[in-house]
Amino acid sequence: MRDSLSLIKQYRIRPKHKLGQNFLAQPDTAERILDAAGFDSEDTVIEIGAGLGGLTIPLARRVRRVIALEFDRDLVAALNDQLSSSGPSNITLVEVDALKYDFTRVAHELQAPVKVIGNLPYYISSPLLFKLLDHRQAIAEATLMFQREVADRLAASPGGKDYGALTVMVAYFATVTTLFHLSPDLFHPRPKVSSALTKIIFKPSINLRAQNEAIFSRVVKGAFGQRRKTLLNALAGANLPGLPKEMLKETLELAEIDGRRRGETLTVEEFVRLADVVSAAVTA
Repeated sequence: MRDSLSLIKQYRIRPKHKLGQNFLAQPDTAERILDAAGFDSEDTVIEIGAGLGGLTIPLARRVRRVIALEFDRDLVAALNDQLSSSGPSNITLVEVDALKYDFTRVAHELQAPVKVIGNLPYYISSPLLFKLLDHRQAIAEATLMFQREVADRLAASPGGKDYGALTVMVAYFATVTTLFHLSPDLFHPRPKVSSALTKIIFKPSINLRAQNEAIFSRVVKGAFGQRRKTLLNALAGANLPGLPKEMLKETLELAEIDGRRRGETLTVEEFVRLADVVSAAVTA
């Protein structure tokens, strides 16, 4: 496998800043990432952002099948050229926006959950994580590279500035582990910040399940919609259906949560309790 710098020169690739393109600069880094991911030979792995194949090709040597997603047409052409000449035969390259990809359809066709890997640009990290949450029944686990700021948010505890809606939603559906950090020197172009490799394992069952997960999601997002406001005022501004501010006060009291608190102080369990009371109130 040739390094990214030589491939960039060969195919005259200009990394697109607006797409957050930072390619792995050293093959050894790819092998370290794959060692940490721990895939086995029977896995089907969907890679988000295949780029120039720095992770795609060594991954294909370890698993049964790789479905490589890439949005940039120039990179698709370059990777297609590599695969047609000397690439492994178990790679399916798909030109698509990962936010529009149907992970559930693929798992249904395989009759088994898939696994996911990818180096995620900052601008797509949150929406893509919410996308994976929506398809969580089709995905066993995801090994993802984020800017360290995003990884810190995923691992944050209640009460800190990093703790937010994304933290709560991911923690509700999955367990999160930071595997290791990656220096900016390992990428080209060199990003301004460090990255972190994070493993997200979706829970096969949830011990403390919300009665209505759609309402749970709305309550969580509403609580963080205006972080500087108290929980009561933030939820009042979230326009929860059928819950005027006067009822919200009673709802918070029934959930035994002080409305003067702010959303970032609530644990996942408290959000579940609050969402259950809200569900009962709006369906009464």
